[in-house]
Amino acid sequence: MSYAKFIYRYNIPIVLVSLLLFTLSFHFVKKLSVRSDFKEMLPGNAPSVVELNRIEKRVRSTDNLIVLIGGPDWPTTKTFVDDFVARVQDELGADISRIEFNVNEVKNYYEHNKYLYIDLLDLEEIYFRLKNRIDWEKLKQTPLFIQIDEEEPTFDTKDIEDKYTSKTGRYQNYQDGYFTDNAAELAAVIIWPSEPVTNIGFSQKFIGKIQGVVSQMPAYGNPIKVAYFGRIKKMITEYNAIVGDI
Repeated sequence: MSYAKFIYRYNIPIVLVSLLLFTLSFHFVKKLSVRSDFKEMLPGNAPSVVELNRIEKRVRSTDNLIVLIGGPDWPTTKTFVDDFVARVQDELGADISRIEFNVNEVKNYYEHNKYLYIDLLDLEEIYFRLKNRIDWEKLKQTPLFIQIDEEEPTFDTKDIEDKYTSKTGRYQNYQDGYFTDNAAELAAVIIWPSEPVTNIGFSQKFIGKIQGVVSQMPAYGNPIKVAYFGRIKKMITEYNAIVGDI
């Protein structure tokens, strides 16, 4: 008996069996769950998981959510950023590891501690110049000092300062110290969560809370547009795609 004849002869039983198998399969498929933390794909005692858990307790999350805020009016955008950051810090609290939106804190830190980051050769050169000047001043105070044609040493570090200014000059392009583009039409707020991005359940709630804060922001006259980027956003998109395929 050919295959076609077999199907035609027993078409009704075949359809009934197929429906039964589909119903049973659907019943069990509904009970399948996708774990939101990718660490659960491995045994809890796996060396990589154990080491990751140990590191997470000591090191802050390196994953972040970048919130881009855009508007044609910089004063309005700046006010929105300040209010947004204050609300996020107030409403998310312990869910946030840190949040950055301008370079002022970092700039003040390096300005206060700038001499700790100078190359050793440059420090030795500054010391040499200063010592020459001090020795010259001491020599001038002696009774037997006679200046002939020797050039008086000066203490000037402008050339060394210019060397490091060229390395930090990019911070001067930010509007009022905020993370902006050159035209100050876009501002960025970078938010680090308290948990790693591998915990998709936490990341989904985290970005949902951020979006909730944005939706509650008052109107500021000019239209403000907000977009989300970063590893957290990417991981959630990929996770939703996997769940959708299932």
